[in-house]
Amino acid sequence: MAAQTLDETIIIRMSGITIPLIDRGAQIATTKRETLTTTRDDQESIRCELVTTGEWPRSLAQLEVGVRRAPRGVPRAQLVLRLDADGSAYAELTAEHGMAQASFAVAIQVISGSDSPRAGSRGQRVR
Repeated sequence: MAAQTLDETIIIRMSGITIPLIDRGAQIATTKRETLTTTRDDQESIRCELVTTGEWPRSLAQLEVGVRRAPRGVPRAQLVLRLDADGSAYAELTAEHGMAQASFAVAIQVISGSDSPRAGSRGQRVR
């Protein structure tokens, strides 16, 4: 059985910025990491949205984590997106505050069954 590949690119949207995270054609299972930061001085949180691109764009998850107020670009958070072979995904956004951590995690389903009108030729499609 051939490895499944992603049918659409997954991007990060935050504060009007778009960042490609996992490109179309990437093999499933995969894990990607991206460091995010604040875009304004004294921002209290880092918020991002994971979105698929393509014919039917879809929001997969919205994540937000609190950060300490500081000049823009100083607070940082690590986004981890793991796609498993069964089509499930796990996204986590973690901000480090010296010795402490704050995190927000969500489980999402990214592969639809063959009954979907968007199913690809392999019978499954990542959305």
